[in-house]
Amino acid sequence: MSSTELSEKDLAYLREAIKVSQQARDEGQHPFGCIIVDENDNVIMSAGNRVPDGDVTQHAETRAVGLITKTRRDLEKCTLYTSTEPCAMCSGAIFWSGIRRMIFGLSNENLIKLTQKSGECPPLYINSRDILGAASHPIEVVGPYIEDEAIIPHKGFWDGGR
Repeated sequence: MSSTELSEKDLAYLREAIKVSQQARDEGQHPFGCIIVDENDNVIMSAGNRVPDGDVTQHAETRAVGLITKTRRDLEKCTLYTSTEPCAMCSGAIFWSGIRRMIFGLSNENLIKLTQKSGECPPLYINSRDILGAASHPIEVVGPYIEDEAIIPHKGFWDGGR
């Protein structure tokens, strides 16, 4: 658990990212979701996974970052909220986008426990805090939080229960 206390606003946005992950699952996609919120508390991007569409790079975070950076580059004051701790690829996208704050729900460690038997989501045994901690500019990594809620879209998914 992170030592940072989340505000009610941060918790509400994190819950919104978890809702996006449930929507992705409901659409037959992997259950991951994220939102990007600007400094004025506007949700400027929302995205779920689209990996089963054939492009393995279409994780929720890479999709959200890829879509928002087509129209906006001033993301330093934005926060990315994600249902599950970002993988190495998504952590890189967060770094390259310039986003300086990321909050996640379900930890990579707990995701691995859920997915390891399916073979569908092979793990990288490195967490986002280690990756983003090596960044040339500071990126605040906050999480895991409300894992009991963040795990719900994953329950039964990885063992074939889709």
